[in-house]
Amino acid sequence: MSDRTRPLRRSPASIRRNTTAVRGLRPRHPRAPIALAIRAALCAGLIAVPLASVGTPARAAVQAKADFGDAPAPYPTLSVDDGPIHIISGPKLGANRDDEENGLPSAGADGDDLDGLDDEDGVSLLQAPIGSALGAVTVNLQEGPGQLDAWIDFNGDGSWGGAEEHVFIDRTVVDGDNGLLFSVPANAKAGPAMARFRVSTVGGLGLGGIVGDGEVEDHQLTIASPTASAARLFDSGQTLDAADATQDLRLLDVDGDGDLDLFTVASGPSTAAKSNRLYFNDGSGHFTDSGQNLGTQDSYGISVGDVDGDGDLDVVVANSGQTDRVMLNDGSGNFSIGFEFPSGFSADLVLADLDGDGDLDVYTGILNNPNKVYLNDGEGSFTDTGQLLGDYQTLGVSAGDIDGDGDIDVFEAIGENKNNRFWINDGTGQFTEGQQTGRIRSWHGSLGDIDGDGDL
Repeated sequence: MSDRTRPLRRSPASIRRNTTAVRGLRPRHPRAPIALAIRAALCAGLIAVPLASVGTPARAAVQAKADFGDAPAPYPTLSVDDGPIHIISGPKLGANRDDEENGLPSAGADGDDLDGLDDEDGVSLLQAPIGSALGAVTVNLQEGPGQLDAWIDFNGDGSWGGAEEHVFIDRTVVDGDNGLLFSVPANAKAGPAMARFRVSTVGGLGLGGIVGDGEVEDHQLTIASPTASAARLFDSGQTLDAADATQDLRLLDVDGDGDLDLFTVASGPSTAAKSNRLYFNDGSGHFTDSGQNLGTQDSYGISVGDVDGDGDLDVVVANSGQTDRVMLNDGSGNFSIGFEFPSGFSADLVLADLDGDGDLDVYTGILNNPNKVYLNDGEGSFTDTGQLLGDYQTLGVSAGDIDGDGDIDVFEAIGENKNNRFWINDGTGQFTEGQQTGRIRSWHGSLGDIDGDGDL
């Protein structure tokens, strides 16, 4: 059996008609239909599940755990309707992933959220305003990289078969937050709309079928009418007692309750002014200061990801004149100081899997010296690669696959009268200078697919 997994091109229903019972399961056992489909796919070489510890394909089929969708009918969700089935391994959407016996169709696409562990945490900021041409979504990937396929029912007809509804096709996503843009048809129907996101190592996925790794998440998003999306902002009435000189912030679910909390970093002339802070969200957009001491080091940048591989979101902070720090999350939003990088004048940093080993490394942008690359050992400790990249005055860094070779490159924004530039990764975390761009004083840069052609 090949080590590479290929998506199943036949429906579970058609496979079951041509398979015999799986040993140990009676025909009416709730896992019998799923186990039959998995066994057939294993025997046909269409998916791969490690058999060393479980023996035969039949036994593997019984023991294999799978993730399913939860979009309501008539969308294909149940196995009998050729719904999506992901064997639990490899890349996942967000920090959590659980298994089910079958699809859990529900009106709000929240059946999986309410059943066992709430693992629908990989897709956020789902907005698709009509008339703006582009919608935006943030996809958080763990244990990547992976290939993303996604669909949105823009016309509200209960299917994802429209010509413009397959919004991401084999889109490469990497560990951490991936900010993605998609086209919104001018004839999209305003109101609730169903979306399906599937990630795997192989890509080429359809709406249903079995694949040997990854995860599926179904979500209900809102397609906003042109009037409702006309840049109207409303004051919540809440004032956060934040630092006077907040330099950067991130929204992230630090306590695993399904809403987005707020982490801010700051600099300033006094300890109070430059205190980094964490605010917990109560789920309705009201924030409360956690009261934790998260550093007073003149902080300028922050990056978020699972640094130590324990399934929750940690934070790395760029500090000027003092050590950059890893802040480790215990899973409930309580942070402690982890690894400390050598002292420097860091303005920004980014977490990304730079050497392709599955954990998150750090690229640091430094004000007064060349930039540095640190590789993670998988447990949150880092080693300096010894590279000295660029000159000085880096104020912002962003990461993404610039040249389409499957590894993560870096863009740096320069604060002096020098060209911004790209750094190209060879796949092992070693960088060479790439193209230089405009000579202008820049503070930051972001990477995205602006023209919809699949590259950054």
